[in-house]
Amino acid sequence: MAENCNSGQIKYLDLALKIFDQLKLTPQIGIEWEFYLEKSAKKPEFSQIDKFISSLKSNIEAEKILLLDVEKEQGEGQIEVKTTPYKNIKLLCQDLTKIKEICHKTAQNLDLACDFSAQKYDYDCSNSLQFNLSLVDEKSVNIFAKNNNQENQTMLFCIGGILQDIKKYLPFLAPHKKDQKRFDFDLNVNLHKNGKYSAPVNISWGYDNRTALLRIVGQGQNRRIEFRPCPANCDFAIALAYFLKMAADGIINQTKAPKAIYGNAFDEQYFLEKLNSS
Repeated sequence: MAENCNSGQIKYLDLALKIFDQLKLTPQIGIEWEFYLEKSAKKPEFSQIDKFISSLKSNIEAEKILLLDVEKEQGEGQIEVKTTPYKNIKLLCQDLTKIKEICHKTAQNLDLACDFSAQKYDYDCSNSLQFNLSLVDEKSVNIFAKNNNQENQTMLFCIGGILQDIKKYLPFLAPHKKDQKRFDFDLNVNLHKNGKYSAPVNISWGYDNRTALLRIVGQGQNRRIEFRPCPANCDFAIALAYFLKMAADGIINQTKAPKAIYGNAFDEQYFLEKLNSS
């Protein structure tokens, strides 16, 4: 399976990590991973969901994985797994493989099933794998933290690099047409109108803005870039490699970030470039 992080995929990840070694910066990445819990052709009952969450937490923690939480997400029957930040990105890749296996086994033991498809339902939230990135210097300081209320320039370069190259690498993050459905403009507008979380539909960034491709979250040493385009069923070794490469290229080339978006990034007033032009 693609998720098993074979040697070819790890090679791409190693190349991206080597760039940060040369920059004397260490990426720290935590994840938020969504999927739907299902029972045959219908949704499981609340009691089953609660039991699944409790069992899943115990089973993940038993594997010494850096778990932050498992909780209900906004979609009906949707679950989210969160980890704390990893400095060892290859270990994160290995643990993602374990987490997915544990999810499926835990569900099977309860006569349930997990569905990681990108856009399971047109009327409900998509499933994503979000990467939360911060960069730590040689003194173990998160350089994304503001200094005297001034925005960190390196963070802005990372944003610029990611947004400049995202369309080039999107086919590797979401290679199938059914995966790219979650970027559909009309689908996301309707989801938002119905109070549901939306996926990014254009090339944008914003502060604590869930409609943007990149969301800047947290304060001080917890400040991070949330990378939001990857579907939950992506090849996460490849996704991590290209995410880090885009960020590193932005630093090296000092790529200027566009203006931040406030409000709904998919509002037509912004006239932004669509993420998926197919």
